[in-house]
Amino acid sequence: QLRSRGRVIPWMTPGDWGMYLNDQFTWALMECFANGATGVYFWSHNYWDIEHLMGFARALKIVHPVQDVIAEGKPLSGVGGANGVRVRGMVHGDETFFIVADYRLEAEKTVRLTVPVTSPVPSEVVDLATGLSVGQIDDERNILTVTLTPNQRLRAFHVRPIQKSN
Repeated sequence: QLRSRGRVIPWMTPGDWGMYLNDQFTWALMECFANGATGVYFWSHNYWDIEHLMGFARALKIVHPVQDVIAEGKPLSGVGGANGVRVRGMVHGDETFFIVADYRLEAEKTVRLTVPVTSPVPSEVVDLATGLSVGQIDDERNILTVTLTPNQRLRAFHVRPIQKSN
């Protein structure tokens, strides 16, 4: 469970469909976090296996830098997507966490998103899987281009004010 007041913890189960693969489990957890979950109850009639543990570890590694945004934030509004792409996220103060996903993707897809600016100063957009800055946004320039592939159907981003070095 992330640091929080414990306000949103959904229940997730694979039901009769069978076990989640690690990518699918990561995606499911990321969807929960992008909708404000501060933890997830998970039940399976089988057991936790390496697939689950890998997916669980990947999701926690991705959201670690934005756990306060998720736990203390409110749902993101005003971000636009197209072509069947899901965009979900949380905003807290000058920071935003959001995911971009297309789970049925069969070929590479590039989408342009209008990202709402919540900071009075320019912000950088960080890819949470790599930790690398992938762009900057401000009041006049708030379009982000995101490429999804069959091997990378979900991408997670952190928008934060640009840190000035002294």
